[in-house]
Amino acid sequence: MSQVSNSVTPLHFLLLSLAAAAAASDDDLRTLLAIKTALQNPTTNALFTSWTPANPISNFTGITCNPDDSVISIELSNRQLTGTVPFDSICRLKSLERLSLGGNSLNGAVSGELSKCVNLVYLDLGNNFFSSSVPDLSPLFRLRYLYLNNSGFSVERVCHSCCQILALACDLAPVWTCSKRMKAWLLTIYFPGRVGELSQLNWLYLSDSNITGAIPEGIGNLTELVNLEVSDCFLSGEIPAEISNLKKLWQLEMYNNSLVGKFPRGFGNLTCLENFDASMNYLHGDLSELRSLTNLVSLQLFINKFSGEVPAEFGEFKKLVNLSLYSNELTGVLPLKLGSWAEFDYIDVSDNFLTGPIPPEMCNRGTMKQLLMLQNRFTGGIPASYGDCTSLTRFRVSNNSLSGVVPRGFWGLPNVRLIDIAFNQFEGPLLVPSSSSLIHLQISHSKLTGEIPSSICNSSALVYLVLSNNNLNGVIPHCLGNVSNVLKVLDLRRNGFHGAIPTTFANGCQLRSLNLNGNHLQGPMPRSLANCKSMKVLDLGNNNINSAFPHWLESLPDLQLLVLKSNKFHGPIGTSGTKTPFPKLRILDLSHNNFTGLLPETYFLNFKALMNVDKSKSLLQYMGDSIYQDSVELVLKGCVIEVQYILTIFTTIDLSHNNFGGEIPNDIGKLQGLRLLNLSHNSLSSHLPSLLRNITMLESLDLSSNQLNGEIPGELTSLTFLAVLNLSKNHLVGPIPRGNQFDTFQNDSYIGNSGLCGLPLSKKSGDSEAPPQPISPDDEDDDDFASGFTWRIVLMGYGCGLVIGVSMGFVMFLTGRPRWFTKIVGGEPRRKVVRVSQIGWRRSHRS
Repeated sequence: MSQVSNSVTPLHFLLLSLAAAAAASDDDLRTLLAIKTALQNPTTNALFTSWTPANPISNFTGITCNPDDSVISIELSNRQLTGTVPFDSICRLKSLERLSLGGNSLNGAVSGELSKCVNLVYLDLGNNFFSSSVPDLSPLFRLRYLYLNNSGFSVERVCHSCCQILALACDLAPVWTCSKRMKAWLLTIYFPGRVGELSQLNWLYLSDSNITGAIPEGIGNLTELVNLEVSDCFLSGEIPAEISNLKKLWQLEMYNNSLVGKFPRGFGNLTCLENFDASMNYLHGDLSELRSLTNLVSLQLFINKFSGEVPAEFGEFKKLVNLSLYSNELTGVLPLKLGSWAEFDYIDVSDNFLTGPIPPEMCNRGTMKQLLMLQNRFTGGIPASYGDCTSLTRFRVSNNSLSGVVPRGFWGLPNVRLIDIAFNQFEGPLLVPSSSSLIHLQISHSKLTGEIPSSICNSSALVYLVLSNNNLNGVIPHCLGNVSNVLKVLDLRRNGFHGAIPTTFANGCQLRSLNLNGNHLQGPMPRSLANCKSMKVLDLGNNNINSAFPHWLESLPDLQLLVLKSNKFHGPIGTSGTKTPFPKLRILDLSHNNFTGLLPETYFLNFKALMNVDKSKSLLQYMGDSIYQDSVELVLKGCVIEVQYILTIFTTIDLSHNNFGGEIPNDIGKLQGLRLLNLSHNSLSSHLPSLLRNITMLESLDLSSNQLNGEIPGELTSLTFLAVLNLSKNHLVGPIPRGNQFDTFQNDSYIGNSGLCGLPLSKKSGDSEAPPQPISPDDEDDDDFASGFTWRIVLMGYGCGLVIGVSMGFVMFLTGRPRWFTKIVGGEPRRKVVRVSQIGWRRSHRS
């Protein structure tokens, strides 16, 4: 018996092994098919196509097997899965070591059956919509990598259950606390103190988990930690000194919190640190503690309050490729060796107080792709060595004190996509970059001379061409009309161009903004502009254009701003019969022309964007995009104000200094969203329409120098936003209404109306005579009214008229943008949209 047994034992073992393997394989197949049934949906049908009994398990998408076909890994993260996970089925896979289901839309409870997956080493359930707490995971003695973030699981339970964890990504347990002062219960989420017990932890991710309070000192116990991420939270207080114990740390991310103070003493001991991001906090002090971090590859400290100089040692960092220090208070010169060793990819030191020359060696290795240094005090010129920056794609040095001629070699960079050197003192002729990838060229507010070379039209990818406020002259190349199927912004205002506007705007024109204001252009308006169906901004003011009103612009469906002021337009304003002309127009300026006839009542009836404005939806946004913002001039109390960033809630109609006659139509009262209305210096007659009271958001009203008669309607006192009023030089009679804003207007709002009486005039109601009022000729500007432009009125603008106040505030942009505003709109997109605790808004990071 023993001989027989001995002779067949190997065969028996082989057959038994094969049978066991086959049985195990069949069990795993049935388990996987059960998972498919639970998670399959129309979106994921293609994913599970390979999951069929006819297919070997090892060929299933997302499945990895042992040689015996037992499943060891399920990798189904970011697959758009929905439904409830059948954990009871999954844990029948006896060999399963890796389960990755993160980044889906899974829901329901996490069954306690999960604790039976005893061979799990890696578990990712993060970024889903589970509705339960995490079960007891203590039986999973092999578990080392646990990702439960953004799924509603508590870290405290995990800390209690799994002390051998090496990598942890988790949410935090909310705690209800009572605030006696506010007499309310508050939901508070604290930094988990028990994390310090995970002594073997080498990877901790708590970002975007809404934790508040300070980083606990116990963080210093995690001496094996190599990665710590606590970004996008509500952390406050200082960075604890104990963090310097984490000598193995190579990545530290704590951006977008409310951390304060300086870098703690000893922070420089983190010499293994390669990636450090503490941007968007309130950190201050100098950067001297970082001088010894010679292994840094990426350093991002933007939007803080760091001061002092950039340490000279940064110029010796041989691994540094990404440096972002924008929006701080740094001073002094940049290290001249910056970039001489490292193969830099990205540098942004914008919005500081840096001085001196631009370091010539930043492109020394030829690897630089993005160099952003705008809004500083740099002097000198662009180094000639930058002509060797063959990898450069974005170059921005606007708003500095740079001068001289741009090196010729710089224009030959082959890969550059964005060049912004505006608001400097560059001189010489305009040279055209040879890069076929060029998208954005901005050299405004400098001293360029000569003509625009026709070779500019060879830039087939050009989307933004901004050359405003220079000394350029000659004729605008007509070929620019031919490239308008790509070009979206053409800004050539305030130069010396003459001749005609290009007439070659063809079908498919993509122009969004065309600004030719302040040149010497002549001739008629090109009708081909009607092909630019995406046009939002058209500003041809302050030229010599001689034409009738271009009624064919009515058909532009997205036109929001139309400025034709100070030209030689003439005749009545007719309409082409478009069913809904100018449906989105919000800013119309036809002033200082020779228009005649009646006011365009048909247009007033169809300015849909000025009607039925919902104040609750009037958000503070600006016209344009992250690269280019539109601007416009407005006249307020005789002062010309340039609004360099136009609020989308800004609305104005200026038809002043023309020859319009007849009545002010009652239908103008339907423009409830109108904020500034100027009909002065015309020949308008009849009474003031009482329906003006319906323009409830009106902040400035100028009807001066007309032939208006009758009394001032008392209903106008209901215009509680009205900050500027000018009814001077008419034939108005009767008492001046009192109440609300009318109690703030001075004598100059009414001068030249001999029949008016009552405050603030010296003539009282019932007096037969009054002292003579000085009246300036109608063909002159209202200098007497302009002289009343006092800071009292400015403050009224802030207090009672939102848009007027903001517009007046923009005067400061004529000499330089304020730093707080630059932080909002002057930046580049960087990451995702996140919270900015500094100002309470959500903002975009730079890319």
